[in-house]
Amino acid sequence: MAVLSIEQNQSIKNLISTNNVLVYLQFWLNARVPCALFPWGPPEHTYGATYGSIAEIGDQRPNYTLPPIDNKAKENIKKLLEDPITISRMKNPVLLLGATSGLQLSKEHKIKFNPEDENGLIDEQKNKVKEEIMRCFGPHVGSYHNKVFKRFLYATQIPLMIFITGDKIDCEIVVGKCHFILDNEFSWDQFYENHPLAFCVGCKQEEKNKYIDMFRHLNFEIYEGDNYAVVTAFIARNKKFIEEFEITKQTAEKGERV
Repeated sequence: MAVLSIEQNQSIKNLISTNNVLVYLQFWLNARVPCALFPWGPPEHTYGATYGSIAEIGDQRPNYTLPPIDNKAKENIKKLLEDPITISRMKNPVLLLGATSGLQLSKEHKIKFNPEDENGLIDEQKNKVKEEIMRCFGPHVGSYHNKVFKRFLYATQIPLMIFITGDKIDCEIVVGKCHFILDNEFSWDQFYENHPLAFCVGCKQEEKNKYIDMFRHLNFEIYEGDNYAVVTAFIARNKKFIEEFEITKQTAEKGERV
């Protein structure tokens, strides 16, 4: 996660915050770009992400019946939201840059069991899990702590752009590993309709229209990239994103020129 704020601060115009120590060090040591780390805490071992107090809550297995996140998770999200240097206190316009392990958009779910689990399950149990997953949509990630941290990001109500490649759309859902971020209390429909949300999708030219149609079906507006390169990209934005980030940014830029 990185957060950009177009805020005047002496000689620094764009303020950047991240929860990834590798990104933090890359900005400071390599690019010489001022950057803040939020939240503070030891990084997890795979990607170098920091979760603050969320790292202290116990791990959980995915639950594909999508119950609401528990009170402990909600309490730690509230702590991050109320932190004196939390990202939601940055001056507008602010943009969250995020990612996700997978994004389920269609009704065609590719479900994969770990061999150890699959061999120990009877057909009735496997069918039950498959039926539950068939009702899961939206972004999913590979750990419970990442899921809860993403829910903190969503709770800020800051405009969010998620960067993915086309192969992550409707990709394999590994049972027992993939955590869907949204649930019965805060659903995928509520998220993409009401949160200022955009996706930047990199894909092969031949697959671009297929992915664009998926987002247009959800009423996203499309900004297309190069139509002649083998690999291209497009940006899909909902109306809330256009209203709360694009128009706000244009207004701020006009104010700077005055």
